[in-house]
Amino acid sequence: MRPSNTVLGVLVASIASARPLRLPEAPFLLALCSSGAALGMTVYVFSPNLWDPHERRLLGYRPGRGGSWLQEQVPLPDVVYDRSHYGSAEEQAAGAAMLAQMHRCKPFSRLSRPLPGKLHVQELLAGCEQLAPLLPDTLRCEGVQSLRAALRRFGGSLFIKPDAGMQGKGVLRITPAPEKGSWLAAGRTGSNRTFSTVIAGEDECVRRAARFAGRTAYLLQPALNLYDPEGRPFDVRALVQKNGKGRWSLTGCSVRKGLPGSVTSNLHGGGEPAEAAESLSMMFGGQLAESLLKRIRSASLLAAQTLESRCGRLAELGFDFGIEPDGRLWLLEANSKPGRACFLEHPGSPISIKAVRQPLLYARLLSSRGSSAAAAPPVPQPNRKTDGNSTRNHHTENVQEVHP
Repeated sequence: MRPSNTVLGVLVASIASARPLRLPEAPFLLALCSSGAALGMTVYVFSPNLWDPHERRLLGYRPGRGGSWLQEQVPLPDVVYDRSHYGSAEEQAAGAAMLAQMHRCKPFSRLSRPLPGKLHVQELLAGCEQLAPLLPDTLRCEGVQSLRAALRRFGGSLFIKPDAGMQGKGVLRITPAPEKGSWLAAGRTGSNRTFSTVIAGEDECVRRAARFAGRTAYLLQPALNLYDPEGRPFDVRALVQKNGKGRWSLTGCSVRKGLPGSVTSNLHGGGEPAEAAESLSMMFGGQLAESLLKRIRSASLLAAQTLESRCGRLAELGFDFGIEPDGRLWLLEANSKPGRACFLEHPGSPISIKAVRQPLLYARLLSSRGSSAAAAPPVPQPNRKTDGNSTRNHHTENVQEVHP
């Protein structure tokens, strides 16, 4: 039997030694460490640059006073919770090598694993008869001709997003402009800067869209009407997690509203969260809102089970749903490393507490299973569904800094 004190290491991308120290998702990480201590667990944050393979020594960060972080030598983990968002393929490779070295020193369990690219995920979900009607029509971007065909197929409107993107970066929305024969192209660059321009002529429109996509793997979808009555883009983020018994449950839902005129609702792009039931009731009325939330719950749990059956063990997933003005529901994306910002908006609320505690309880369960759960960590493989972008996987951000 293992000791009851589970050691959970939370992996993030490389941490700079600047002062004051800034960790990604700091409020969530702080809550994890605090809640873990209350459960009798040892929880710390580490990154690839804190591992010494020669000394087989790992440094990590644990909370200090006043919200500060203290660096200290930490025990090797029983379970690794991967929250890394690497900025390059090189950083990603360094992280994979570090985990392999650590695993040889002491086998550990992975709390979860990454998902493949968006198109592959959609193909997996489309194999479920109940989920297929919720998925928007999606094509792979393969240059000018594919863009032209998609623009005509989707009635002159088009939404273009990277297959491996995140946080709403690198997206482009094309819709007919008031001027006949022209299109409005609006979106966000890879660094999340907004842009908007009018393009005259279909040939010029698809040419500039192809230039925007570049050699990065992009997907083409219809530009759905996912705006509230005030013209703000919005979606519903559903967080599903495994509990301390290893069973899927819905932690909660939150509406995310973007800025007026924006094409995304992501909080990193200036959006803000809102309570789901109240916000949807204001837009659709109480009865339809209740029905929508029930459908979102059932679809999220079914999607989680479907993806886990195809991809291997998962611990939590964030699903983004779009809703058109007539109440048509769409399952837009699945995220294997869902953010917590919209669920930690009100610390101490039941949803915020559950969003933090569930991964801890599941980690403790995996630790109690011992070596049977501590399989060798998978080495990230290139996304087989890309167009030659062999160094990228689902969480590497490398979209082009090109305006259409």
